[in-house]
Amino acid sequence: MYMNLQIQNEVALVTAASKGLGKATALALAREGARLVMCARSEALESSAEEIREETGAEIVTVKGDVTRSSDVERFVQTTVDHW
Repeated sequence: MYMNLQIQNEVALVTAASKGLGKATALALAREGARLVMCARSEALESSAEEIREETGAEIVTVKGDVTRSSDVERFVQTTVDHW
């Protein structure tokens, strides 16, 4: 089911994106045409991003990090700004 959120080509930052609710959120946003920056601590981040790319064709950047650490959050945001 697609919701037509009118977010085609918008950039979405998704945390905890390697599994569970975060991954489901990233997938739903990608299906709506958003470009993603996915962040997670898990080693599964890259494989989750690849699954979403294969299914949706979305542009995805990954940032391995822990959002409880301010330096990781800053890097997450800066990577987004630098890429888009």
